Amino acid sequence: MRSSAFESPLEFVLHSCVSTTSQEMVFRNRCADGGQILPNKLPPLSGLPPIIDERSRVLVLGSFPSVQSLEKRQYYGNRLNQFWGIMETLFGIDRDWAYARRTVALLDGGVAVWDVIAACRREGSGDDAIKDAEANPIMDMLRSHPRIQYVAFNGSTAWATARRLLPGVFQMPGAHCERMPSTSPKHARRSLEEKAASWASIRKWLRMCDNEPQVNGDGN
Repeated sequence: MRSSAFESPLEFVLHSCVSTTSQEMVFRNRCADGGQILPNKLPPLSGLPPIIDERSRVLVLGSFPSVQSLEKRQYYGNRLNQFWGIMETLFGIDRDWAYARRTVALLDGGVAVWDVIAACRREGSGDDAIKDAEANPIMDMLRSHPRIQYVAFNGSTAWATARRLLPGVFQMPGAHCERMPSTSPKHARRSLEEKAASWASIRKWLRMCDNEPQVNGDGN
């Protein structure tokens, strides 16, 4: 007769791997077939909803929000990230304004913001730690907002991930896609002024849109 309280060796193995520390960030399990210790997958993370309305003509796509951005529920919530500093340089959106005021100013200027990645697993904030990425429905967004004809990718990870998961974005008729220097604090070799000079192409595009002749309802 089996004296153990467990019905099978598998049940014993699974029971023995229960963590004694509930606050550990990474739990470890024991494989039933060989006793090998392996880390569990990190918990899934979900991104932020887009900043967009019917006036949007430029879409800025990042990779995925940092830990600070997710905690604050704000795009580019890390004060060291240069995104809002660049928006201040290009559009006069004061980086010290309340977040809600800054997002309204972006929309007033025709700029939408979202991320390529809708959900992933990641430890920390580094793009190189992103695992199991799932893409946002960028194609659907562009179809439902036909005035957006310019997509600016914030850094190489956003660009490369979209190339891999959303190749159709680069094939949409009339759409112009451009990779911008990353505003992340991990990419500080270029100054804010140097990055703003590259990002200025979105301001140029918006000004071109503003100068396009408007067509009234009867086609004249």
